[in-house]
Amino acid sequence: MIDTNRIFTSHDNIVDLCCEAWNRLIDQPWRIMTIGRRKWARGSRSMQVGINQ
Repeated sequence: MIDTNRIFTSHDNIVDLCCEAWNRLIDQPWRIMTIGRRKWARGSRSMQVGINQ
């Protein structure tokens, strides 16, 4: 279980914990793929910035 009420002891502690979280995520490519398949994740053309219609 992930502790969401964490107190960081230093900048290095924050970086270390972010790296751990990133490594856990990249070990689960299916999680990223399922998020990317959701309709809201793809957005719509009108929602994208800088596209002239």
